Amino acid sequence: MLSDVTDDVKKLSGFENPVNFGKAVFSGRYKQENYLLEKYLIPGSGNYMLPVALYIPVAQKKAELLLVLDEKGMAHAANEDSLIHSLVLDGYSVLLFDLPGIGSLGPGYLKGDAYIDNTSYNQWFASILTNKSIVAMRAEDILRVTHFAQSEINEIRSLTGISVGSTGSELLHAAVFDKNIDKVCLIQPFISFANIAMALDYSPSFIPFTVAGAINKYDLPDLMAALCPRQVLILNPLASDGSSVEYNKKSCELSYPKIVYTQKGVAKRFNYSHKVDDDSYKKEILDWLEKF
Repeated sequence: MLSDVTDDVKKLSGFENPVNFGKAVFSGRYKQENYLLEKYLIPGSGNYMLPVALYIPVAQKKAELLLVLDEKGMAHAANEDSLIHSLVLDGYSVLLFDLPGIGSLGPGYLKGDAYIDNTSYNQWFASILTNKSIVAMRAEDILRVTHFAQSEINEIRSLTGISVGSTGSELLHAAVFDKNIDKVCLIQPFISFANIAMALDYSPSFIPFTVAGAINKYDLPDLMAALCPRQVLILNPLASDGSSVEYNKKSCELSYPKIVYTQKGVAKRFNYSHKVDDDSYKKEILDWLEKF
């Protein structure tokens, strides 16, 4: 049951619903040919501010706001040929942001003695000792971003969360606790903690996006199922070593959420594809947004 999942997620990850949101700071406005760019700083869960960039289309503005989180940071996500600009040109307002350890807020200088493939295991170990996972901290900050969007941005009727890379874990955790996130799109996410735990060779870069001990009670497919009947789209999911996941009917980590959606009569609201090339994934996302 959903209540069981949320209880387990709170206990194991250390997630706490934000109470005091603080006041956002406006830091600049820039006018471009096709959009208006506004920048803000939003108080985070700790002693830091979250950088936010709001892209507002000049023409054909839609009432759906897209929250975009890229594991490589805002600067990478905002390049001229990126998904961001395709979405804005199609009339969507886009809220781009960084979280602790990502983009302009990371990774910091505290590496420790367990530093593998540019990943600090020491920071992850510290989260175990404090019973506050990095995933939970970031998920709480996503809720701070959604609160800002709902309270400060006018003419917005719905929110869609889009993650690129491993941040799909954080977005799933946040969406379980925030029903205001109407739709979820995960681009190239890893899709299972258990896969990483049982793999001999896994990608160390995934570790900060995992919750220690979670697989005794829940995994990412459980969070996907808990989102039912909300819309979910997963493109090009990754295996534990960072390679592309191949699907079949007998063995698939996404079979459980698909079964849940099917049993509840909303199978068409859970969609995934593992063969979307770089030239067509933008169109696939735009088609999904228009369809639902």
